[in-house]
Amino acid sequence: MIRSSAAMILSRSISIKQKIRVMIVATSGVALLLACAAFVWAALLGFQKEVEHGLATLADLVSYSAEAPLDFDKPEEAKEVINYLRASRDIVAGGLYRLTNVHLDKEGKVIAALIPGDLSWTNYWTNVVFAEYIRPGATVSIPPQPPGQRFNAKTLEFVKAIPRSEDPTKTLGLVYLRFDHQTVRAFLWKCVGTVGLILVLASILSWLFADRFQRVITEPILQLLRTAKTVSEEKNYTVRAARVGHDELGLLVDGFNEMLEQIQSREQQLQKHRAQLEEQVAARTAELTQANRDLVGAKEKAEEAWRAADEASRAKSNFLSFMSHELRTPLTAINGFSEMLITEVEEEGRTEWADDLRRIHESGKYLLELINDILDISKIEAGKMEVHAETFDLAALIQETADTIRPLTQKRKNQLVVEGLADLG
Repeated sequence: MIRSSAAMILSRSISIKQKIRVMIVATSGVALLLACAAFVWAALLGFQKEVEHGLATLADLVSYSAEAPLDFDKPEEAKEVINYLRASRDIVAGGLYRLTNVHLDKEGKVIAALIPGDLSWTNYWTNVVFAEYIRPGATVSIPPQPPGQRFNAKTLEFVKAIPRSEDPTKTLGLVYLRFDHQTVRAFLWKCVGTVGLILVLASILSWLFADRFQRVITEPILQLLRTAKTVSEEKNYTVRAARVGHDELGLLVDGFNEMLEQIQSREQQLQKHRAQLEEQVAARTAELTQANRDLVGAKEKAEEAWRAADEASRAKSNFLSFMSHELRTPLTAINGFSEMLITEVEEEGRTEWADDLRRIHESGKYLLELINDILDISKIEAGKMEVHAETFDLAALIQETADTIRPLTQKRKNQLVVEGLADLG
């Protein structure tokens, strides 16, 4: 996570020129590194084959010279033979082993004559190490028993059987050779140095080529960037970027120019709409000004109407006060005198007068109730009227209504008849 974050920050902070250079050099370096690794591996395998071939040749020479000392049991001569290895700077140790009762198969492998099926070297020794050579200053030693492989690539040890000349199926002994690891290391370091030098030179050349080739990609992009900066600073949408090719960068330039054309067209339309909007705003402002004037006039008219309503309200209040005082007082007196006259007439037995006086009394009472109703309506409008549910005599109400309108019917020679009052209860 830390490496990826660092790489992401680095990729954002460096320029596109450096990115292209780094990508070209990195790609070339990785490919060259893989090729060098394959080269080193192939060189090591080839060097290993050469070492094996050289040890096999040297073992053939030693085995040919050591046949007589081994056959006639002469350790001193065998010592002189094995000391021939001093002529080779790459041999760090060598030895001769003397064997008995050992035969070779068709492939040249050692087989046992005494213990069939058991191929371990320990079953065939009489004298383990017959002669040995160790290079002066070396810290290695001859193994008491020779390795069982012909060539060991890890330890660089080589073992070869020494057959008898008269009978190749019989083995006199073994020759043991050990190659110097320092020679392998020196060869490996030589390869690494060569590879490192190649990588350094290739990186320098890749960087130089990348510096030249990146311009093919970066120059159109930088030119496009300069055009975009000019458009952004000067707000000049008539500027166009020059196309340099027919590849993806050319398509990018075409897309950028097309975008500028669209922006220029929209800018012109925006200016046109702005002018229209200013005209509309001026017209709406004039309309609002006129509407404001009309509103002021309506307000003045409303104030006048309010003053008129206030005067009407005061007139109404005066009228109601007049009705309450100037009308209710005489009606109350009329009702009182009519009741007195009805009582006196009934006492005198003049029934025809009593009915007329009773009608007068009922009409006055009705008129007084009408005035009270008008006053109650005024209270209702003022929100001061309290409504109470009461019971009343329906028959009496109908009779009073009939008595009130009967003079009008008689005046026009009509007859008002009320029936069924007794059934109302």
